[in-house]
Amino acid sequence: MFADQRDFVLSISVTGSPIVFSIPHEGLYSSDLDAYFEPRKHGFYGGEKHLSAIVADVNRAEPVASVVRGLLPRRLCDYNRLTHEPHKDHAVYDKRLLKYYNATTVA
Repeated sequence: MFADQRDFVLSISVTGSPIVFSIPHEGLYSSDLDAYFEPRKHGFYGGEKHLSAIVADVNRAEPVASVVRGLLPRRLCDYNRLTHEPHKDHAVYDKRLLKYYNATTVA
């Protein structure tokens, strides 16, 4: 098992596992980063609650699945949205966050 945290993404890899749990919105609080980045102006801002604890329970006895966890608050980055959607509900508004949004695609 290998763990890595960078670019606001936590990756835990279980070698040879075809299973990947995605936890996109259970990271930092928005208020931790409000002074640094422009928040999204539209869309849902909520996140998961206790999902990482459930995933940890599944993997506790024997690691069977890899995990990708987005650490940016949904108010800043919605990992479930595309950056080029034609409507107003974009994944990010602050272009400096695109680097971190894109990090989930290679994690």
